[in-house]
Amino acid sequence: MKFTPKTKEQLDAADLMPKGEYDAEILSAEETKSKSSGKPMFKVKLGVYDAGGRQQWVFDYIVLDTYKLPSIAKACGLAARYEAGELTAEELQGQDVRVKIGIEPASGEFPAKNKVADYVYKKERQEPEKRPAATAKQEAEAQDDIPF
Repeated sequence: MKFTPKTKEQLDAADLMPKGEYDAEILSAEETKSKSSGKPMFKVKLGVYDAGGRQQWVFDYIVLDTYKLPSIAKACGLAARYEAGELTAEELQGQDVRVKIGIEPASGEFPAKNKVADYVYKKERQEPEKRPAATAKQEAEAQDDIPF
């Protein structure tokens, strides 16, 4: 069998998604504490879909006083819960989101890996616009269109 030999770095890089925006699903979320700072955080496991539709797992650790917390809340349509200071891991779990994926370089014995750079707010998740109530004339005209 003929093949082109690759280095460990080349093999590790082959499994990485290129930097960019991707659709993802929050597969799990849990409330925990940061090992380095002791601050509360969310540990999030995402299933990120690459260009070929294949799902890859990417983990994110969102400390509560960082830019990613309001970003993930807004991306999940939970901005009001964030503003109320009452966001829970259960509310994040199962949400479909869009993420910006980056690459964390190899460090010591650990290979390079994908990371969540940020969460993207999808416009279709915006709160529905409130329309003014229909006038009596508009209601009557709408009733006239009923075919019976």
